[in-house]
This record gives sequence, C-alpha cells and structure tokens, in this order.
Amino acid sequence: MIQSFNRGTRYLERGNLPKALACFKTCARTEDFKELWLNMGNVYRLLDQDREATDCYLRAADPNTPYALGGYGHYVLALSNLGLLEYAAGHDDRACEFYEAALAIDSGHYNSIWNYAGALLRKHCSGEVIDLEHAWRMYEFRFYRTGAKTKVDKSLPRWDGVSRGHSIVVVCEQGIGDHLMWGRYVHCLREYFSEVWVQVDESLHEFFSDFKICNLVSETTATVSVPICSLARYFLPQPGSWLQGRYPKPDPSNEIIVEWAGSPTHSNDRNRSVSPHYFLDLGLSNLVNIRPGAKVPQGILAKPASSWRETVDRVLAADLVISVDTSLVHLCGALGVPCWMLQPLKETDFRWGSRGVDNIWYDSVKVIRNPGSWDKVFNVVKEWYDTRS
Repeated sequence: MIQSFNRGTRYLERGNLPKALACFKTCARTEDFKELWLNMGNVYRLLDQDREATDCYLRAADPNTPYALGGYGHYVLALSNLGLLEYAAGHDDRACEFYEAALAIDSGHYNSIWNYAGALLRKHCSGEVIDLEHAWRMYEFRFYRTGAKTKVDKSLPRWDGVSRGHSIVVVCEQGIGDHLMWGRYVHCLREYFSEVWVQVDESLHEFFSDFKICNLVSETTATVSVPICSLARYFLPQPGSWLQGRYPKPDPSNEIIVEWAGSPTHSNDRNRSVSPHYFLDLGLSNLVNIRPGAKVPQGILAKPASSWRETVDRVLAADLVISVDTSLVHLCGALGVPCWMLQPLKETDFRWGSRGVDNIWYDSVKVIRNPGSWDKVFNVVKEWYDTRS
C-alpha cells in the first residue's frame, strides 16, 4: 500500500487531484502515518473540501499518529496547514493559534512565520491592535518559505531602515498590484538618501518617473537596497491616492469598467475569479472590459488597453470600476478613482481586512465582502448601483 501513497504523491505534485485522492484512500485502508494524512488533507484543501481537509490534518498532527519511518510526536506541517485552513475561512485568531503551536515546535519554520504574519496583518487591517513591528518582521520571511516565488536582487546590503546615505535602490518583487500599492512609500526615502532608484518592469516606468529608474540593480549608484513590499515596515502610513492629480482627466466616458479575472497563475485564482456572466446579469448596458487578451462575452464591450498609460486614461474617464482583487483595483486606489472590489470566496488578502466596506489603504476603494456566494456578492453590487446618488 505504500506504493499507493507514492503514486498519490506524484499525482498531487502534477495537480491530478482525483487520482491522488484515490491513491491516498487506497493506502489509508491499511496504513496510518502522518505523511499520508497530510497529503490527503492537501488534496481535500485544493478541492475546497475543508471539513475533510481538517480531519486529515488533525489526524496528521495527532502525537499518537506515527511517522512513515516510525516514531511519534507533533507534526509542524500539519499544524501549519490547519492554520492555512482557518485563515482561508477568515478565522485569524484560530489561525494564529495553530501557527503559534507550530512555531513552539520549530521556531524556524519559515512557512508558519510567513503565514502567521499574514493573519496578524489582516487583524491589523481589520482595526485590531497588534504588535505591528513584529508582524512586519515576520512578513520578511516571504523570501524563505517553501516554494517562494518572491525573488529579489540581493547583490547589495539591505537597508536597515534608519541609516542615511547617498543612494538607495528599491528592488522589485511580487506583482503589479504590489508596486502600485507600496509605491506610495518610495518618496519617503528622500529623507534618508539624496538619490532614489527604483528597479521596476519597463511597463511600470510611467508610475515611478519622479525617481531614477533601472532595469538592473547593477545599473545604479546605490550602496544599499530595500524590497518595495518592505517599505511599509519603516514608514508611517501614507495616502493611498499617491498618483491622484498626476494625469489630466479625460472627458467622461460614462462607462463601467468591469473585471472578473486576474492572472490565472495566481495561487488563489480559483477563489478570486468569477464568471463574466455575473456582470451581464446586472442588466447594465455600459459595461466595458479593458484587459488585453480577455475573452469578453456579448453584452460587454471589449476595449483592451495597450499600456498602463492608456489604462489610466480609461479608468479616469470611467463612471465606476467594479473588479475582483487584481492590480486594476490598486490602480484605482492610487488614482483616487471609485472602485468596488469584489472579495474572493476564500483566502482573502490581508490588506483588505475583514470588516465593513472600507479598508485602511485606499479611500476610493470599497470592498463588497463575500459571505460565501458570488450570487450574494452581485446582489449587493446591484443594490449599491441602484441606490447610487
């Protein structure tokens, strides 16, 4: 039966969840070990069968369940994954308890540290009082967690947050939305350095033209660097509408820009993207989608923007933007443009918090909370639109 476990693990790695689950169930008929229940829980979690995933993780975490190679004890991976389930469900306090339990066993478990930071920061963004400095320090472990996609140029020493000097470079990481969100802090570096460089993709040069721009850190005169998503750790809150007023406002288009999907490679794409037909069911006639390459159904006008500059013009001219959690939301917030952000079904990003329609980052962005059904979310969209002043 161990062969069934090994086959199941290979299927899981390839993303073939039904076959992986069948193999693990076959193995479970005669075998009982932590790694089996952990992997079976992982399959159930990816299938959004959270109750079954919880049962498997609890069995894996049970000190009385043996390891595959023998021996007993607590299982850090199972505890950490239980935290993930609780976070996905919006239970930050419970998630923190599981992360604390995992770190009590292994204080250097990077995934638990990183995920703990996310839960704490979402509490902060929901208005709760936390040790914010501690949370931001743990947020730095995004670079070390298993399977981390966040990579930065490490050729220069990291800025310590207090030292002054001649030149610093802000190094790029994560996605476009992160650049638009954390870009508000870049100007704060001018209090410490006479020369501020920003390493950013060429498509985003438009937004950082007030600074020196580079494609590679080696092109700069900087002696220290700082990742762009680390800037909030060092400075007081800054206005989210940091791009407002930079661009002339075009004539109104009276369009409602709608977006139902972001990058298909995003880890939470299955929960944050939605069928465009939900927008069609609103019964509105002025819906426009501006994403290049989008498959746009009849009833929504396709007007793909060829650049971020063109996107800015479209957004500034629009009557309203309604979007799932994508970089378009952050652009609206940075420009001060009214936007309704449709919260994902699960695993909501920490920055949106978990309470009310407001958020601590953007005044112009309102969050429609997801109670577990896209139907209910779009009922709220229709209600809000019908009662707009």
